[in-house]
Amino acid sequence: MIDRLEWVRAQVEQSSKMLHGDSTATALQEAADAFRHKLLEVEGRLFDVHLTGAREDAFRNPMKLYGRLSALASDVGANGADFRPTDQQNGVHDVLRQRLEDAARLMDALMRTDLPSLNAKLAERNAPVISDLENPEEE
Repeated sequence: MIDRLEWVRAQVEQSSKMLHGDSTATALQEAADAFRHKLLEVEGRLFDVHLTGAREDAFRNPMKLYGRLSALASDVGANGADFRPTDQQNGVHDVLRQRLEDAARLMDALMRTDLPSLNAKLAERNAPVISDLENPEEE
């Protein structure tokens, strides 16, 4: 999901740069920016999109879904223990799985509705459309 979101977001950012300064493309620029913000919102649920690599990152923002799932996997996997997961670990897994499913639904809605709408607007201007890794044959 992260790769797919970043792939699409990078293309949207490139389209925005291409449209920057074109006064006839203001509405399209706004649509691209709005879509990019929606992508960032979903991406931000999965991991901290503002990571700097500094040690203080852990104090600035709470760990996101990817980090929490990784920590849980480490706890219940080979690095954690030699006994079955606890009831609490199973409960945490259920909560995290639901959050991941919610993020996947949001992303799917963006790719099925918002992306085709933006691509139609780009195509009207004979601009390159945004390719989705999941469905490359549609382009």
